Amino acid sequence: MRRTLIAVLFVALLQVSAMSPAFAAKSKVDAARETAKAVKAKLAQVTAQLQAQQGRSAAAAQAASAARSRLAAARVQEAAVERRLTEVRASAKGAALRVYMAGVSNAGLANISNLDPNAAARADYLRSSALGLQSDVADQLAATRQDLEVKRKVAEGAARIAADRDRAARSAVAALKATFNQQLRLVSAAEARYQASLSEAALAGRSRRVPGSRISLTTVHGITVASSIADNLEFMLNAAESEGYHFGGTGYRSPEGQVAARRRNCGSSSYDVYDKPSGQCHPPTAKPGQSMHEQGLAIDFTYNGSVINSHSNAGYQWLRGHASRYGFYNLPSEAWHWSVNGN
Repeated sequence: MRRTLIAVLFVALLQVSAMSPAFAAKSKVDAARETAKAVKAKLAQVTAQLQAQQGRSAAAAQAASAARSRLAAARVQEAAVERRLTEVRASAKGAALRVYMAGVSNAGLANISNLDPNAAARADYLRSSALGLQSDVADQLAATRQDLEVKRKVAEGAARIAADRDRAARSAVAALKATFNQQLRLVSAAEARYQASLSEAALAGRSRRVPGSRISLTTVHGITVASSIADNLEFMLNAAESEGYHFGGTGYRSPEGQVAARRRNCGSSSYDVYDKPSGQCHPPTAKPGQSMHEQGLAIDFTYNGSVINSHSNAGYQWLRGHASRYGFYNLPSEAWHWSVNGN
């Protein structure tokens, strides 16, 4: 009985041990997925804050521009009145001088008196009235200038306040942009970890394969892939060519080739090659052992001899509309990369 119990426990232990890699891989996938969801939610929150602050910044910039315009107009008005006041004062001085000179001209006054006894009195009156009128105009202009000076100072204060608010709003936008970029990097890293965990889970699911077994490969239209997807790839490429779309590319990548790709795209250090998140490489490149290329199940497509590097590319547009029919799906961050599971 005891031997039977030990045997049962031993078998159970073997089953747990056999299941543990897959279980651990699934747990890692779940954790990576939750982390990715959390950082994406935070990114959405920061994005909303940034958009709101950008709106406030635009309003502050508009208010500052309006305040500067009002200040400029106040200065123009003040300068115009100042010029007019200067002209009136100069004219008044000239008129006063002329009256004075006319008043001391005995011959002139005598001639006027000979013509009309009242003419000299009327002339003095008219001259005094003209001088008084010019003096009144000067006084009015001086009062207007003082009023405009007050308005100009008010406009200057308003412009300073608006400028301060504009600078503060711009600073807030800059800070939120920095936070946004930082969160974007976190999202990229989380996505990379999630994709890596998916690949690890896929490898764990294939753990029953005999160690050292080789992948069966087939070359289709110059693209080497796993034989299991060769027919589908050939059907798709033939369909594309029948519609005038010519694709090429690279498929299977050996483990050594994946290491070389990491060195080329991620850096030469051991950390760069084996540990750096794929999203921090240019272009993103999976860690050795985690790439669908190493299984022959992914293709980096070219269209008319050039890498498909944007979602507006005609080749990408054709693949987006047709590839899923043949079992190929795109990794959204890489327009050129298509695989059997989109990773």
